[in-house]
Amino acid sequence: MTSRSVVLSTARETYELRVSRPDGEGRITLSGTVRAAGGEPRPLPAFRAGVAADGRVLVLRDDAGRTWRCAVADESGAIWVAVRGRAVRLERVKPGRGGPAAHQAAADEVRAPMTGLLVDVRTSTGVRVARDDVLAVMEAMKMEYRLVAPRDGIVAEVKGAAGDRVEVGTLVVRLQPAPAADPDAP
Repeated sequence: MTSRSVVLSTARETYELRVSRPDGEGRITLSGTVRAAGGEPRPLPAFRAGVAADGRVLVLRDDAGRTWRCAVADESGAIWVAVRGRAVRLERVKPGRGGPAAHQAAADEVRAPMTGLLVDVRTSTGVRVARDDVLAVMEAMKMEYRLVAPRDGIVAEVKGAAGDRVEVGTLVVRLQPAPAADPDAP
């Protein structure tokens, strides 16, 4: 059996994964921990996975028999994983580097998870958004992906319009922090 460890991080969480190939073939097992910013590590359930021949589709199955089909796209220093219409950018963390706090800039950026077509842009500059609001919708590999706000904020920049072709990693929307509410406001 071959195995290796990898650390991946979003703006909110760090995943320490052990990737094992029990049979040396295309099937793998994923296990490890997840840690929210400032929190204690929690164990992740073990998943068995199979990777399609082209390396772009990952099929995960947990011990309860539930299955998820994920599209995977590689970007320099990061991996995009899209599942059930949502895409997550996971940055590779080098040993000795920080987790979520080290990736705050990524929390302000919504990027294309793969090469495709923007079919809808649902926001504009200056709009206040909440975490998980849908900002844009893109189509790639005959699937639609909702690009959502990674946190609450104000839209600082929109790069693209419906009908635009975008490459993997292309900035679509940039957020800025929302100003604190004025406690003296009526």
